[in-house]
Amino acid sequence: MAVGIVPAYQSPLVHELFARQSPVALLPNLATSANPANGFDPTRLENGTEVRWVPNPAMMGIPFGARVSALWEHGLGLVAFRNLEKQVVGGIYLHSAIRNPWSQVAEGAFQCLGGIMVFPNEGTGSKNAEDLFADVVSKGEAMCPKWQFHRINAQAEGVLADPRLGGGKSTASHPATEQGKKDAIAVTAAVASALGIYISGSDQNMTAENCGQFASLAPRNFMGVNGHPLALYAGMGDPSPWTAKGVYFAIRAAREKLLNGETEPVFIQGYGNVGRPLTDMLVRDGHPISGIIDTNLAMLIRAREAGLNCPLYFLDTGAGLPDAAALERHNVKVVKNMVEALERHPETTILSPNAGTHLITLDVASYLVNSKVRTIIGAANNMLDVVDGSVEVIANMLQNAKIFVPNDSETNQMGALSVVVRPLGLTEEQLMRLAQGVGARTYEAIELFYQNIAPQIGRARIARRFYNQLLASGEAVGGYYVNAA
Repeated sequence: MAVGIVPAYQSPLVHELFARQSPVALLPNLATSANPANGFDPTRLENGTEVRWVPNPAMMGIPFGARVSALWEHGLGLVAFRNLEKQVVGGIYLHSAIRNPWSQVAEGAFQCLGGIMVFPNEGTGSKNAEDLFADVVSKGEAMCPKWQFHRINAQAEGVLADPRLGGGKSTASHPATEQGKKDAIAVTAAVASALGIYISGSDQNMTAENCGQFASLAPRNFMGVNGHPLALYAGMGDPSPWTAKGVYFAIRAAREKLLNGETEPVFIQGYGNVGRPLTDMLVRDGHPISGIIDTNLAMLIRAREAGLNCPLYFLDTGAGLPDAAALERHNVKVVKNMVEALERHPETTILSPNAGTHLITLDVASYLVNSKVRTIIGAANNMLDVVDGSVEVIANMLQNAKIFVPNDSETNQMGALSVVVRPLGLTEEQLMRLAQGVGARTYEAIELFYQNIAPQIGRARIARRFYNQLLASGEAVGGYYVNAA
């Protein structure tokens, strides 16, 4: 087990949340309710899963409630769940939902879509309950502007494609076995199916088989899997290649507008399903890869086997080091943090974060402002850390250092869009047009950058305004964004 990590199901926060006994009952279908924000009473499902409605962060107690209040953004609420027999703990954060014309739950049902993230409760990749819930709140909120970025992009590119979805996300911690993972997916699917309001898609640590399991258990609440029981909810399989395409066109736009068209050195963080195809495209374009860093040695070995001779770095998270012989055989260096790796490559001009949350901490930003890095563009969600209750501190810090950082939800929007191609009736040609549109929207973000407005902030305000209009018209429910353009 990683040092200091208490399995989520044993967490004092979780014990406090579920201290009150709950009767066996049915959860209400929030998708068809008059007001989903009304939530539900504490409930125990027939499979033994306890479910709690947490309508505001104050219910999470001190100090954790204060920690997530800055991330909550006036959302509908958190659906926390626990199955002690399976040692599974998780949550579905519902930031917002929009009346949806193609929903299989009911026409005009309130729907939100975001992926499911699953993590072992011990060993490499484990998360404590506090991080588990903080991540799902942060990423659930980020899905709301992401769907609005789709609307903005589609309108600009002349493509009829309005997903009509709000933002949500789910996560679960499980025993570190394959059966434990399946149990977590089954528990999450049961809760999602009962609630109706939340639709999931592929996300962190979900294989194609895992996605198929969720879709078979809750077909109206999972999208994008091949062989889906509901044809309308089938997508294009793995959304990662389309995410990578959008990020690639964003980098190309920045290269043309900010870097005089030069194929500058790129440092890649995360060589997973997005990082790999992105790296391939950049290499084909002639970009030198100054280095690749990952927390998974298997990913770095894949990079080496793909013929990449650039420096490779294993990030030591405290969960234990890989075999020394394997590190030496593949010429992989161990570092304690990303700055330690970046310092060895002062030639880096483009930093591309493609995995994880809140990667650009104050320490990383402090290094970057004195480096040659001129732009940070990747697929990672919520890549700027929260300081004093907001990402704006680091966003403005990087803007003042003349480092261009487009909004990450806008840059990585294509993966989510590829999940809903069937109901929107999109062709591959239209998808490619929209991927190229991500580059065009990056040009617009660069205009903000030249006006000394941090694009991470400025573009988010535009997307939030789009959502607020739906809220005002009664088509949406959820948090009202006060800070919108």
